[in-house]
Amino acid sequence: MFQLIASDFDGTIYHHGRIAQEDRDAVAAWRAAGRHFGIVTGRGITFPPMMQELDVDCDFYLCCNGAVLMDADGNILRENQISAEVFERLEQAFRDKPGAYNYSITAQQTAFHQYNGQMPTQQDAIDFVAELNARFGEDITAYANGININIVARGESKALGVVHALEHFSLPEQAAAVVGDELNDLPMIEHFNGWAMANARPEVLAATSRMCRSIADLIEQLFAHN
Repeated sequence: MFQLIASDFDGTIYHHGRIAQEDRDAVAAWRAAGRHFGIVTGRGITFPPMMQELDVDCDFYLCCNGAVLMDADGNILRENQISAEVFERLEQAFRDKPGAYNYSITAQQTAFHQYNGQMPTQQDAIDFVAELNARFGEDITAYANGININIVARGESKALGVVHALEHFSLPEQAAAVVGDELNDLPMIEHFNGWAMANARPEVLAATSRMCRSIADLIEQLFAHN
């Protein structure tokens, strides 16, 4: 029986600056049935208040592509960081890469959960991610997320983050339903045989036979299954 939903944020539950009322209602019904709902996102540790502003209650948050697990109140339960030395090397790599835009300035960081950058196109991001993983793979794992690049400590992923969330709630892996639309969602979709959004990238749609049009649609499917 599915007991926990781990949903990507941008492009999955969050579209054009809003969360649809039907999705808010479906999440509320899911949680009212005693089940868990959380967001797994490439966004950073300041993310949880945004869900509160959007009027969606969560039982957990997985930020920085799974490298940080937070409880319903935004308290960090588990985290993994990149070393400051590797962070500096990544910053230099972005400076040296034509067309790359660097969001993460080492001197301005108080924590090193995730390094963020951007490329002009999605394909540029995919190509640079391959280069970064080949060059720094002993220390980091890089993900393409649209035109954005998210870099976390080696081995961190949304899949691993969901595993830690399940452990926190003392649930088995088969209790998880995961859903996403982008390349950084692939690890969790493949690991948990999850759902792809109907608007997902072709690579994501090809990774699973399960698909949904919205979070409300996913929850309707899960209630019917259970």
